[in-house]
Amino acid sequence: MGLEELGARPSGYADDPFSVSVMVPNVPLVTGSPALITELVDRIMGNAAHVALTYLSDVLAEQAPFDTGDLANTFRADPATADGGIELTGHTFAEDAVIGRIFNALPYAATMDAGRRPGAPVNRAGLDAIALWAQRKLGLSAEEAERAKWAIAASITARGIEAHDFVDAALQIAEPRLDEIFANAGAAVAQALAGGAA
Repeated sequence: MGLEELGARPSGYADDPFSVSVMVPNVPLVTGSPALITELVDRIMGNAAHVALTYLSDVLAEQAPFDTGDLANTFRADPATADGGIELTGHTFAEDAVIGRIFNALPYAATMDAGRRPGAPVNRAGLDAIALWAQRKLGLSAEEAERAKWAIAASITARGIEAHDFVDAALQIAEPRLDEIFANAGAAVAQALAGGAA
């Protein structure tokens, strides 16, 4: 299994605050036509990656802090939307692996996971999210929330936001099951090749 938590601006996914990727290395193969072997491995390991990503997205959603459920539900979107979810990005011959990811592009997702140090200013997307939160949680009108967001943002800048570390917690919880999923998929590939099945 290859789990890789990507940082604030992962390469290839420039618009994502963060994502969790699953890279499933191909099982060493001994016999069969290259096209047949590639199709077989892609099918079995692609299915395993999807099962693993679905399981991991559920664990991420359970570990994520809960307000409206948007953060958790965005992890579970399958197929992924512009805000995030599960997607299999296919087979990469450069790394000889099937790759998929779970991502969340909500403006506050990375902050809820990693926190915010005191002194770090709140950006425009954060201010807009604070205004919506103030309407929902504090019962303010849109006009009142527009004024309140500046005071709330100043407080966040002064005090910071505590990290929830839900991505690390989810990976730790999920790892044994993910190992099992990929071990079973590897065994299925080996069995299919040994039996000549495709």
